[in-house]
Amino acid sequence: PKLNAALQKVRDAIPAFIEDHNAAIRALKFSSVVKFEPFKTLVTAFAKKEFCFENLEFHNKVLKTSNFNKIYLTYIPEGAPKQINISSANRLALEDAYKSGGLNREAFRDALKEVEKLFQRDTMNRFKTTLYMRP
Repeated sequence: PKLNAALQKVRDAIPAFIEDHNAAIRALKFSSVVKFEPFKTLVTAFAKKEFCFENLEFHNKVLKTSNFNKIYLTYIPEGAPKQINISSANRLALEDAYKSGGLNREAFRDALKEVEKLFQRDTMNRFKTTLYMRP
C-alpha cells in the first residue's frame, strides 16, 4: 500500500515537471531521487529487491548521522556486515582515517561520490526500466 501510494504520487508529479513521461524517466538522477520522498520510497524498495540497499543506506547514514566509527565498521572493511563496493583507494583512505581517529563526514566524501556514481550508473538505470516506472 505504501509503495502504491508513492508510485501514484510519482506518476502524478511527473507531468507537472516534464510533459514527456519518457523524458522524465531518462532525466531521473540519484541526487534528485533522494530528495523527493515518493521517488526515494520506490528506489529504496527496488534497491532492497535488487540486494543493493546497503549503498543507499550508507549514503543516507553518512549524511544524517555522526557516528562515523559505526558507519565505518558496518560498511567499509573487507567482510563488514553490509560492505559496500568502493575502490581499494577509498577503502584504504577510510581505514587510515579510522585508525588515526580522523573519521568525519568529510573523510567519507570520496566514498559517497563513488557510491552515488555507481548507484546512478547501475541501480538507477535498472530502476528506470522496471515496471515501477511504467505508466
